[in-house]
Amino acid sequence: MFAPAMVTLPLRYRLPNPPADFVGRQEEVSSLAASLREVRVTVLVGPGGVGKTALALHTLHKRFPKRVSQTLYVSVTGQLDGSDLRRELLRALAAASDTEIGWSQLRDDPDSLVEAILDLAEANSLWVFLDDLEHAPPEEADALLEALSRYARNSRYLAASRGAPRPGRLASGRVLQVGGLDEESVLQLARLLGEGRSPQDLTAAARACGGSPWLLQEALLSGVEVGGSRPPSHETLLEGLSDSARSAAMVLSRVEVPIPPAALDAAGVTEEQWRHELSLRGWIQETPAGVRLHEVARHGITAGGDALAPADVWLPVALELAGSAAPTLRLEGIRLLVEANALDPAERILDESLPALLAEGYAPQLWKLLDRVPPERFGGVRLRCAAELGNPTVLRQLSQPLEGSTSDRLTWAETLYMRGDLSGALDVIAALLADSSAEAQACRIDAELLRARLLLAQDRIDEARELLESLTPSSPAEATRRSVLLLATAPVRRDDDAERHAALATLAGLEQRTQELRDRVRSRIRFHLALAYLRWDALDAAEAAVDTPPPGDSEDTLALFEARRATWLLAMVDLARGRLAAARERLDQLEPFLSSPSLLRSEVQCTQARLWMASGDFAGLVPLLEEARREAEALGSWATAHRCERIRARVDELLLAPGALQSRARACRRLLQDPETSARELERAVLRATTTGHRVRAAERRAEYCACLLLLGRSADLEREVAELRKEAEEMGSTRWAHEADLLGMFGALDWALLESIAQATSASPIAARRARALLQPDAGDPLDPLDLAVVERLRGHDTVELVVPAAAGESWQSGWGLDVSRRRAWLPTGEWLDLTRRGLLARLLLALARHGGSASKEELVEAVWDEPEYHPLRHDTRLQVTVHKCRELLEQDAGAPRLLVTTATGYALTGPFRLVSNDELDERVDSTRRPPVERTS
Repeated sequence: MFAPAMVTLPLRYRLPNPPADFVGRQEEVSSLAASLREVRVTVLVGPGGVGKTALALHTLHKRFPKRVSQTLYVSVTGQLDGSDLRRELLRALAAASDTEIGWSQLRDDPDSLVEAILDLAEANSLWVFLDDLEHAPPEEADALLEALSRYARNSRYLAASRGAPRPGRLASGRVLQVGGLDEESVLQLARLLGEGRSPQDLTAAARACGGSPWLLQEALLSGVEVGGSRPPSHETLLEGLSDSARSAAMVLSRVEVPIPPAALDAAGVTEEQWRHELSLRGWIQETPAGVRLHEVARHGITAGGDALAPADVWLPVALELAGSAAPTLRLEGIRLLVEANALDPAERILDESLPALLAEGYAPQLWKLLDRVPPERFGGVRLRCAAELGNPTVLRQLSQPLEGSTSDRLTWAETLYMRGDLSGALDVIAALLADSSAEAQACRIDAELLRARLLLAQDRIDEARELLESLTPSSPAEATRRSVLLLATAPVRRDDDAERHAALATLAGLEQRTQELRDRVRSRIRFHLALAYLRWDALDAAEAAVDTPPPGDSEDTLALFEARRATWLLAMVDLARGRLAAARERLDQLEPFLSSPSLLRSEVQCTQARLWMASGDFAGLVPLLEEARREAEALGSWATAHRCERIRARVDELLLAPGALQSRARACRRLLQDPETSARELERAVLRATTTGHRVRAAERRAEYCACLLLLGRSADLEREVAELRKEAEEMGSTRWAHEADLLGMFGALDWALLESIAQATSASPIAARRARALLQPDAGDPLDPLDLAVVERLRGHDTVELVVPAAAGESWQSGWGLDVSRRRAWLPTGEWLDLTRRGLLARLLLALARHGGSASKEELVEAVWDEPEYHPLRHDTRLQVTVHKCRELLEQDAGAPRLLVTTATGYALTGPFRLVSNDELDERVDSTRRPPVERTS
């Protein structure tokens, strides 16, 4: 996805310097260094203030000095939620490799973000240190670490957190517990930090800190009385600080991201007044992105509530941050304003900065922030943010803005369209078109074009065409959009080469005109161009025309929705080309965004149904189509509903559902009445589909063509086409057409073992399965159409099959076994064939059992196998037992626990299903062959 780049880390992501007063922990340093060398993910786990970050920085700088410049430092903040952690990590990697991220191109699902993370990290062999990972949701952090440990190769990831990942989540990772410093190291550190303090104070502080370097530093330098067993409470935490240091600490306690020290000037305190004092107490963490308060100090202050950190102290800093050019700082400033209930400045600043924040991919964080705002506020911002996300669940939380610009009203109509509320969208458009204001009239063509799309979705094609023909575009973009939509109203006749070439030429001209348009407008037009190309089977052009919206255009906020529709369209192209695995992967990528009914969900379900049909997965297909049809009808999307009905009709034909028998019989009779003409038409259809690259359609037509060739007896042509069908099925991964190729390839001789396997595949290849069942058991009772009957009769030839032993009562169809008498072969349920031409005794034993209805006594077997009418136990039992044992060694997976040839009270029996096959034209029959005299044994 991303090309390798020369890595020069931005300042905010560079690894901080290690602490100068690091002592002890030699064993932990060695363990961490070994883990970084041996596994891909290492997690340092321990309580706050115990020194996890110090241990990580010391080890990286001292043991891996050449890696320092290639290690990203990402400080995880309390703002992160959901996929925010992955997004923040991706931003850091993109900044490190100087790669521009098209957030709209990335699907907003976790796997896609991890793919991008790995692509960038692996391309540059980067190491990443995720500090304070406890701020991310545990499940999100665990899932990210699990994915990184599973797929990383050259990159390495180190995390520091208060909580450990759930056991078993790290495929190639290691969790290292970090406890307190040992007593000797604590005393050594106390002497370094407590210069001038008495030995008694140093010893008391060392005992009171519990091995925590931070609590030791706080106890020694804060002026708080030491000697107790607990850290200072929030009531006394700020005692002993100067006014400027108190103000700085209170401001920093409310901030969740590192900020530039100069930002605190807005609170009336300068850096010189507070930085040294807080540093001495170990309260601030220096990062390349700025300073932040140590977590232990931050929690201590915020535990006191607004009494310790009132809003009037940090509100000026919030305004300062909200005006920053850096998106992270601006978003943090807006969050603080909302937290302080300063909604008017927050809304004004957010409205100004929204395009840039959306372009940087901050829509999920913004939507989370808007949850804290009363629903009647920030209506336009909320609407544009939700439209950017394009998530049906999010979209359904919106209500129409009470007061909004014409642009907001048009966006609201688009939002209703995405939600699937077509009637509601048409009502909004009607009201907008009735507005005579200059602002509304300026958007008139955009509104009419959206109205045309809505009419097309409702399958009101004539009305859409009439509307589009009446429009007078005022710009090239409007003219191109109108022309593309007009093509969507035209009927498609793929068999008419002249009409197809003319349509493709028109589309190519329109595509050329889109190059002059703005990015977002071009993207939307090219999506409809790609749809038109797809309707005309121009798959290469359709794939090339899909143009994912770039993130930088502020005039259109529907990027993610357009990107998802583009993913769906590419899935349809993959499906048509026979790239079934790729199509399945794209549809899976859309799954997280289809939790509630929407136009996209119904369309995706239609495509899913076609994919299942092509790959051979008919189980659950009818319920899927019914659900998609009902949802589409409820949304008023009759175009999609009618597509579902057409697919359902085809499925019913393939499954020979009761309502489809008559229509299928009519189609078959036409083919059977003139198979020569039908063969020529199908041959042309195969050629046309192959030429356009439509492999799925080519396979479907080729299977019908093979059936025609079989009926015509054109064995050479049939052999060639069956081989081609089998090749296509293998390359596509289609069980459906693989079984059809196997069945039609038996035109020379039936493979009964393979037929047993095909007969079970009713959910994968219904046509081949019902024909196989008819060959194996003519009275099976499965419905057959006239073509099925003709194919079965042609394949059976002179073979006669008899079901000697049926399956157990109540059992569904299952793979059986049997004996081909004429060819002296037996087949097993596993699909294996046994050659019995040199095992005449065993063949006669199986035949004797079959001729006696599957079960015979010892007397009957002796007479039939050895031609000895008088049975004597002493003479025959051993011989019979030896023969049965040899037979079981051939037939059974475990001869000691037979399942096919079992012992009865009086003799032996075959278990079912067991079939007996013979051929009238073959003279060699095992039971009629004169055998040499049987050697008598005493």
